[in-house]
Amino acid sequence: MKLLFIETLKNRFTGKVGKTRTLLEVFTDHNEKMRVLVGQEFEKSTLQRYETALMHTRDFMDWKYNISDLAVSKINFEFLNEFEYYLRSVRKCANNSAI
Repeated sequence: MKLLFIETLKNRFTGKVGKTRTLLEVFTDHNEKMRVLVGQEFEKSTLQRYETALMHTRDFMDWKYNISDLAVSKINFEFLNEFEYYLRSVRKCANNSAI
């Protein structure tokens, strides 16, 4: 673990930064893996809710920040609060859906 930290630190200083993961990339990957497990571990309706959440996330980033995706490392408390506000006000989601 210590070696990994040192290597990461060295790479940042030398400009050798790894590929940045994005929110929609991670979300899409998650949904694709869930799709394979429908009927085994998940119901189709669960996948549909995750697909809807992905759509809301994409629409929110366009609405609020005029961006198509965001680095996972950029997600912060403000982003999450604004997303919750968007779900409740613009999308008119009920409490359970927003949470």
